[in-house]
Amino acid sequence: MDKFIVRLPEGMRDRIKAAAENAGRSMNAEIVAALADAYPEPAGPEDVVRDVAWLLSGVEPTLRAQAINLLAEQANDGKLSLIAEASAYAERDQRYRFPWEDD
Repeated sequence: MDKFIVRLPEGMRDRIKAAAENAGRSMNAEIVAALADAYPEPAGPEDVVRDVAWLLSGVEPTLRAQAINLLAEQANDGKLSLIAEASAYAERDQRYRFPWEDD
């Protein structure tokens, strides 16, 4: 964990303290949460696949299977394993159950 000293403008410490108390957390946790919101981690391949899969979940099953198969053909670098898995399910069942769907 990195340690970083910051000079705050007049009055900001009090605003952070009040926000932290309202949220029920430490000032450090409040600052880290604000920074995480302002500087989110970049989306990785799994995030992109999850988003595409979510979009496809509303598509008619036959068209969804075709779209998943087309995407799977493009997933030859191994990073898009969810698409490859979705393709296998689509070919077999014509209905892919996404990991976040309830049983």
